Amino acid sequence: MILDVDTGIDDALALAYLASFTDINLLGVIGTYGNVAVDTAVRNTEYVLERLGLRHIPVMRGSAHPSWARCFVPDAGCAQFHGIDGLGGFGPVPLGSTADFLSTDSSSSVDRADCAQSTDRGRIIGDRPIRTIRLSPMENGGELFSIGGYPLHDIHANPSIDDFSFSFAADGDVDTNGTAGNADIDDDGDIPEGVRFLIDQIRRFGRDVTVVATGPLTDIDMAIAEAPDITRNLRLVMMGGSLTQEGNCWDLTAETNMIQDPEAADRVFHSGADITMVGLDVTHQCLLGGTATRRWRDAASLRGQSSEAHRRAPAASSPSSAQSETFAQSTSSKVSAQSKASVTSPAPTPSAASTPSPQRMFSPQTLRFLADIADFSIAANLKADARLFSAGMPLHDPLAAAVAVDPTLVSCIDLPMKVETQTGDFHGTRGRTIGDPEGLINPGAPRVHVALNVDAERFLDEFSTRIAGN
Repeated sequence: MILDVDTGIDDALALAYLASFTDINLLGVIGTYGNVAVDTAVRNTEYVLERLGLRHIPVMRGSAHPSWARCFVPDAGCAQFHGIDGLGGFGPVPLGSTADFLSTDSSSSVDRADCAQSTDRGRIIGDRPIRTIRLSPMENGGELFSIGGYPLHDIHANPSIDDFSFSFAADGDVDTNGTAGNADIDDDGDIPEGVRFLIDQIRRFGRDVTVVATGPLTDIDMAIAEAPDITRNLRLVMMGGSLTQEGNCWDLTAETNMIQDPEAADRVFHSGADITMVGLDVTHQCLLGGTATRRWRDAASLRGQSSEAHRRAPAASSPSSAQSETFAQSTSSKVSAQSKASVTSPAPTPSAASTPSPQRMFSPQTLRFLADIADFSIAANLKADARLFSAGMPLHDPLAAAVAVDPTLVSCIDLPMKVETQTGDFHGTRGRTIGDPEGLINPGAPRVHVALNVDAERFLDEFSTRIAGN
């Protein structure tokens, strides 16, 4: 299995769920932009994996921005549900630099210096200043900024830090709907290492690998564009979209992952890959409440007491070697080295868990961490919409991970699907996932398995139980 994540709270919980299985071979995790900037996603992923006892899993950098933009800033909506750091304030390091909130890549003429010019104004979070950002004018008429999926001058472009101020050149030639060009790929090594890893592993293991994407589909789109031969073997379970329910963006039509890069998502839907769409139709039926997090905290207390009793037992021949909960930040060179090693070194054939597998037990500290971030999201969702989320937080990404393990959790219909890329008459609404009418007259059009029903009770029970370990 390979994960492509924009690690916020539900991504972290999805990682924890998969980590609870000892017979799932997690080949690697790709961090991409979305809930947070790409570098924050990579850092959060490394941190979560270390807490889960899986620091050996390689973490690689994916796309820094959508295919239609050259710079990405997380928006306030994601920060509301995930915290500015993506982990509800429980992440490895408090974010205090403007650069922490921006995503660019080296192939763009817009770099961090262009995107963020710090001023002396700012406010203090903890003991570190959050500085005001000023965005420089768009250059050459083609460089676009994405604020959580919206172009800079869109009314919905709302950055994740209240104090941020933006200055930009209003360019009448810039389409509010974005542009639909292909992913920015060339032969000069501009493909992110995570995308290259994805291509190599699918070529190596074929359909024995399942890719789980819980963020925007930019990395998947880029991989298909660079290596079309992988499409026939690509098995993708993606969290995103909504067919029968309202969206969760400002317009209540688009879903968050889809609005980030509708062009990429539409190309992936039409690629012919084996795709299962786990969208709001089913994730909004799977709500995790405080009963589950209290269970995790109780399990942490019992496990801690058991460990203490074992430590004090006279028969103990040696002190227990408790796993360190301290996060050592990995340098980019270390991440790159891990990535290259995992691409070139032999690895066992991945296997999915078709029967109940032995349980990996998490430390008391890890259980409390998972309870902390889940409680943050539970409270945020309740505040955002008490009508929908009085029972808890929707387990978006964990459900997608669970469907990759056990497809019988959901029932699907197979439909030709599209993602609308423009808003307006005869276009629809940008970011909307809907059936593609061309598929009605073309029997050979690619189909997507769209999950519409879920055994929510079974999933919620298994998810909570596997995390608690009892």
